[in-house]
Amino acid sequence: RHYYQFTKGNISFFALDTNAQLYGLDNEQRQDVEQWIGNTHTTWKIAFGHHPYKSNGPHGNAGQYDVFAGIPIASGDNIKSFAEDIWCGKVDLYLSGHDHNRQWLNTDCNGTKLIVSGAGSTTTELRGDNPALFQKATLGFLYIRIEGNKLTGQFIDADGNIEFTYDMQKI
Repeated sequence: RHYYQFTKGNISFFALDTNAQLYGLDNEQRQDVEQWIGNTHTTWKIAFGHHPYKSNGPHGNAGQYDVFAGIPIASGDNIKSFAEDIWCGKVDLYLSGHDHNRQWLNTDCNGTKLIVSGAGSTTTELRGDNPALFQKATLGFLYIRIEGNKLTGQFIDADGNIEFTYDMQKI
């Protein structure tokens, strides 16, 4: 499927089809994902999709992608709406790519942490002004480890060096 869910231990994952959202072809996905998230009672909930909700990369924030505010498909208005209606504040993390850099934003979506990790093969500049705990336009990746009620996320560079670590704890 273009979108799906799965559970591994105490973690539920929600794979989103942000391309369908971009074009407004997401009615079924909206219903399914809203139901999946609402009926899931695992410790951790992680959603992921290609397009970011917020990003300091060249594409920018949903609703203003590539400086196309007000043009629904180009601007990402539908992705912004999907996020705010369906998963904001209902999952712990939203992971995305699209921009070719690495960002752990210090802004969220009603409590959902926002991470961009798209620098596995090439990089693009960072020019946005969303507050960030970490951001870098160099090659690397995100590594997440979850043990019980503790989630640790690390950005690792192309040489294997840990550049940033962030811990989250569930009570």
